[in-house]
Amino acid sequence: MPRKDSKETILDAAETLFATRGFTATTIKQIGTRAKVNPALMYYYFGDKQALYRAVLARLIGGLAENLGGRLRD
Repeated sequence: MPRKDSKETILDAAETLFATRGFTATTIKQIGTRAKVNPALMYYYFGDKQALYRAVLARLIGGLAENLGGRLRD
């Protein structure tokens, strides 16, 4: 099974923590710990916590749109 890259791992961890703890209560350190990566990578990939949150939402919305589009074509 191929290993996820760090960016996807961070997005997965952030999605879970934002969903369970909320944006304000979730820290970059918590996301790094859950993703098992250096928290500095979040700044490298996303710039700040707000941009990471937007990336999580964009990924979720993109997945929903793709799923809905597939259903509409069927």
